[in-house]
Amino acid sequence: MAQDQTNENPAFEVVENIPDSVNIYKQSHAAWLLPAITWSLVLFLIANFTGIFASDPTGGLLPFIFAAGIALPRYYKWSQTVFYISEDSFYLKGSGLPFQKRKNFRIPLNTMESIKTDFGMFGRTLGYGNVFITFIDKRESRLQFIEKSTQMTEEIATKTGLTVNDFKENDENES
Repeated sequence: MAQDQTNENPAFEVVENIPDSVNIYKQSHAAWLLPAITWSLVLFLIANFTGIFASDPTGGLLPFIFAAGIALPRYYKWSQTVFYISEDSFYLKGSGLPFQKRKNFRIPLNTMESIKTDFGMFGRTLGYGNVFITFIDKRESRLQFIEKSTQMTEEIATKTGLTVNDFKENDENES
């Protein structure tokens, strides 16, 4: 079946290739480690306090199998997600399930209206930040756990002429 080439949303498009002259940004390891550790700890606590795995026929391996079931999909998604910035566009290489084709999305930089950064509770310590992008049609995008978030936002700001706002300072000004 042929794919419809009309794009209802001109703000982004699916592209086959990403240009060679781009800067690459990735998510921090915290993107998969923090949720995986948190959910594994919750699973461990539930198992210990309820005795749900007390009669485990696998000899105690069942909680570890569940923990792997939590961590592995997050790790896969993290390892396949990459952000690229060229002279005029922002690219996102995303993935779904292992058997699905990875898609490359192109977003023209001239569709961005504002850009903000936020480091959250542990971001500065663990070396990541969140990037919030508002588009000219008022849609918003939140890129989480970006390793070089400050460098990324400064590069976008330089190429678009936007100013980078710290998320918390901007929120206080709106009050």
